Amino acid sequence: MLLRSKEGVALNYYGPSELKTKTPGGQMLTLHQDTDYPVNGKISLRVGILKSEKFELKLRIPSWSQKT
Repeated sequence: MLLRSKEGVALNYYGPSELKTKTPGGQMLTLHQDTDYPVNGKISLRVGILKSEKFELKLRIPSWSQKT
């Protein structure tokens, strides 16, 4: 699941997917995930955007995680 705000986007679901949304500046943003999470704990996240833009990308840290 992807949540948008005026500051950026928050990714709170980890699973194989491709998500498309807009940045706060109105650009098309693509987030592509490759993962076997939670089986192996590794997540590959590719961020696609045409022009450089500063925005927040928040990632959920599971409550059961021992690393913060």
